[in-house]
Amino acid sequence: MKTIFDKKTNLVISVEDDFIENKFFGTTELLCVDNFILTKFNPNTNEFYESATKEEINEFNAKFNNELDIKYTKLISDLVDKHVQKLATRQIPIPKEILEEQQRLINEYKQLIR
Repeated sequence: MKTIFDKKTNLVISVEDDFIENKFFGTTELLCVDNFILTKFNPNTNEFYESATKEEINEFNAKFNNELDIKYTKLISDLVDKHVQKLATRQIPIPKEILEEQQRLINEYKQLIR
């Protein structure tokens, strides 16, 4: 795997198996493991760095968190909806497995939120 970056801006473009360096794009065997929003690579120091401003990062995180919230709200609602209806109308308890899965999804969500 090679990280491909624009030689003029140092902006990381992609990670690919087979790419031949040319006058526009450079490559490195290094892979970025950080969660940058706008990743750049410094070929002189062999380091990846964040080039997004604080405002861009905050905007990205807000959008990311909103999308994550929508996704997990739907997952949890779909999981428990019919069981809550049964509890409300016929007093049938929500199965333990459903409650455990609900908690697992909540914990997963909390780990992903930025």
